[in-house]
Amino acid sequence: MIRMLTACTQEVDFPDEALDEILAQLDIENALLKHSAGILHCGYAFVESGFVPLLCERLPFEIVGFTTIACATGEDFGSDMLSLSVLTSDDVLFSVAHSASFDLRDIAGPLGAAYRRAEAALPARPALVLAQFPLDLSIGVSQMLNAIIAVADGVPVFGSLPCDATPDYHNSVVICNGEVFPHAAALLLLCGNVRPRFFVENVCHSEDMQEQYGIITESDDCVLKRINDMPFLDYIEEIGISREVLQEVKAFPVPFKVNYNEGTKSLIRVLYSVTSEGHAVFASEMPAGGSIAMQRFNYDSVMETVENMLDLLRSLRDVSGVFLYSCVGRNFQLGGKAEDEMLRIRARLNGKMPYHLCYAGGEVCPLKDETGVFVNHSHSYSLVACVL
Repeated sequence: MIRMLTACTQEVDFPDEALDEILAQLDIENALLKHSAGILHCGYAFVESGFVPLLCERLPFEIVGFTTIACATGEDFGSDMLSLSVLTSDDVLFSVAHSASFDLRDIAGPLGAAYRRAEAALPARPALVLAQFPLDLSIGVSQMLNAIIAVADGVPVFGSLPCDATPDYHNSVVICNGEVFPHAAALLLLCGNVRPRFFVENVCHSEDMQEQYGIITESDDCVLKRINDMPFLDYIEEIGISREVLQEVKAFPVPFKVNYNEGTKSLIRVLYSVTSEGHAVFASEMPAGGSIAMQRFNYDSVMETVENMLDLLRSLRDVSGVFLYSCVGRNFQLGGKAEDEMLRIRARLNGKMPYHLCYAGGEVCPLKDETGVFVNHSHSYSLVACVL
């Protein structure tokens, strides 16, 4: 059994006061069980001020996490906040490892080594991986996830990527035991009496921004090279989008709907960047033969998925806590009501169950296949939940 303790602070300028605030909320002298680990999310100001290493040094357990534009837990939420959730248990063990820095040339090596190092510290096969992947706009989320899948032997992987308020996300970093890593991942493995449940809410209602879908005719994993036998940028110009716009903007804010033609419903995907060769780097695989079209969705589309998720979570029993990751692209669609998703989650979950919400640069959450077995997947523009 796991207990989930939560704490938060918005005190950026006075680290000692922020530390006292976190410690008072956690009451670790009385609340911790035999084994513990923490997950932390915060605005970059908490990293820049030196508070993150100060906090990690004072707490008697390992901590992973990353930067975000906003987070929420319990009664508080905000863009200038640090939130910390502590998982503590007598019969669940935790193991943490961070990878070496990696890039597109070698993803599998560093991530595989980190997983094996964390797994070696446990007495049995892990039941869950909580992954904090780096945000590198030249690497698709699924490419990093596949590197873990290759060594994790079917263990479910839940997690996300950092984000921040800069146009090119250069302050997006992963956190592991007080250190920060712009190009490395941090993994928290859980072993023992833990039976996670996973839920995904994708934006249901979007509108096509073009009359006809294009057909992906050449791709390489997450890299889309040709649509309708045309170079990607030529195709984009043909449907009325300036190639200069795509080449200059990081994480293009317009979503793409992709039908993989495998009998499953279409999925919304995010365009991370365009390479010097004019190829499009997406967060997830873009297989040849799939159809693709630019989309638009709005405030109501986002809030509908929030209500669907909250209805589901409130129907559950035996909940120790829940982690929620919402795509930063969803937050952009809320416009002048950017806090409404956090407000709604607080209104319906606070007092019902411990929860930890964070905006993220991409989502990783398993989905059940036809036989009921969880299969690891990456997502875009989604709200995902891991229930413990």
